[in-house]
Amino acid sequence: MTSVEIIEQVLASDVLTKALVHTPTSGVDDDDLEQLSARLNRPLSSMHKNILGKWDGINLDVIRIYGVNSNVPGVKKIISSQSFSPASDAIVFADDPSGFIYSEARDGVIFSIDSASGEVIEKALDIDDFFTRVVFGRDADEFLGDQWLKELKATGIG
Repeated sequence: MTSVEIIEQVLASDVLTKALVHTPTSGVDDDDLEQLSARLNRPLSSMHKNILGKWDGINLDVIRIYGVNSNVPGVKKIISSQSFSPASDAIVFADDPSGFIYSEARDGVIFSIDSASGEVIEKALDIDDFFTRVVFGRDADEFLGDQWLKELKATGIG
């Protein structure tokens, strides 16, 4: 399963607080993605491009994926968020309400950065693994606790 597929499944379920979910009407086109990649320290991964092609940033209540030109409430722009990058080749792409920031290294590995302490921890092999296993999958208790995992399982996700 891909990130886009699991996010679509989550959006179709009742697991998120609908009033706190904000989705754009469209994604970005290839030209916008190329222009963004040229401004970053490396090109975007294909998995990241797939998400942005579907949604130009999205606020999923439990996690906010940054956009390119996004005007979605609570969603930052990728280009203005790179000062939080833990490494020169990492791209910061999301955050959550509890103060963690997420980045993707050149090799695809996803790291969480605690905005209070600065601690950096490896979370997933790549973006698809992050969303399908850590945020909305079998290890979701590590992301948001046991109750979150139970809620996901109760809706057939996770």
